[in-house]
Amino acid sequence: MRRNLLLILFIIFFINSCSYSKNIENTFSKVKKTNFILLKFDSAIEKIISEMLKPNHILIFNKKLFFIDLLENQTNIFIDREKITDLIKHKISIKNNDIHFLEKNMIKKNKKKIGILEIKKTLDTSTAIFFSRNNNVEYYIHSCISGKNEPFLLKIELILVKTGEIVFMKEERCY
Repeated sequence: MRRNLLLILFIIFFINSCSYSKNIENTFSKVKKTNFILLKFDSAIEKIISEMLKPNHILIFNKKLFFIDLLENQTNIFIDREKITDLIKHKISIKNNDIHFLEKNMIKKNKKKIGILEIKKTLDTSTAIFFSRNNNVEYYIHSCISGKNEPFLLKIELILVKTGEIVFMKEERCY
């Protein structure tokens, strides 16, 4: 009698779990598959940085400290903002050895100090300038990618922290 009861319970459990796994499969099959778009930011960043670092746009004669916030994504696609921000930093460092960036651990420490550590988005310009002034930064770089369809636009702004003036701004298309 106990064996029959155990067998019946096992069969019911098995049938129930099979229908549950079908529901899971149907749920995953209904998930919209996303298309990955590969954009070439390298050439667009290179063009913008080359123009930005010309002597008529920015004078760098001593070591200057820059703050660059994460790239702002205004598109409908996923973009690894940290990698593109690091690429911008790298391109600037290659072009000019006198430019240094505020280190990530220092940024994290100072964000915690002023209570904005939990903000995962890019900082608004006024907060970024305030943050830069507290860290004795000369220039703040704001970068943004926008657009709904290809070509997307990459925009980089160079802001003089002391006055809040945008001293350079350029947009470049990314395909």
